[in-house]
Amino acid sequence: MPGRLNHGKLLSTLGQLCAFREEQEQALHYFDKALEQFGQLSDPMQSSRNQQQTSIYKAIVQLDLKLPEAVETVKTLADQLTGKTGVLSIRRLARSSSPLRFGHYLLLRWLTHSPEEIQLREEYLERIDEWQFGEGHPWMLINAYRAWLLADSQRADEAASYLQKAIDECEEAESNATLHWMAHCLHALGESLSLVLDQPARKCPTAPFPAEELVKLREARSTGERVAALKTLLPFNFH
Repeated sequence: MPGRLNHGKLLSTLGQLCAFREEQEQALHYFDKALEQFGQLSDPMQSSRNQQQTSIYKAIVQLDLKLPEAVETVKTLADQLTGKTGVLSIRRLARSSSPLRFGHYLLLRWLTHSPEEIQLREEYLERIDEWQFGEGHPWMLINAYRAWLLADSQRADEAASYLQKAIDECEEAESNATLHWMAHCLHALGESLSLVLDQPARKCPTAPFPAEELVKLREARSTGERVAALKTLLPFNFH
């Protein structure tokens, strides 16, 4: 039904707008309402596709709020997207290409923020020879989070290579101020991880971006400090 589909998309968009404004509780409300609408669609493929994308948005907010159900949401989504379970779903996402890029990004966002997930992080890194690449958002974040995991595993040279690729991809985006700003944020992340990187070629943008806050990311020395700094620098689903 077009009306239900469009209503669900509107609710999902409202949820994203709230998340960008850091109105997380309201964002979760809209995402849940959108999922209700998508769950009633008669076309199973259309229902599944829209539910999965909105569920990814919902999971990002849950992670930011550190809700206890966030981990289970991420794992369930990984299983649904890959048709695998547990470790097998991690392996499948690790070697996935663009069709699964948003689920891939969500997985890496969670893994980098969760240093206690030693086994799953190692499972992902062991697939490095199978890692795929793509163009556009969120591939630069996928590569940045790959770099973060590599840096945490004391693989500095590989980490620098992936983070440099992420920075270059942001810089290559035509007329996209947010991505140009992201390049500087990712460079600051690299400094925090003690990686040797080229400075972004473009001048660091100022207002409306909080350039004065970059120092907090550069000086961050723990996962928690880096996550907190990124949240102040970059909007919803851009970190």
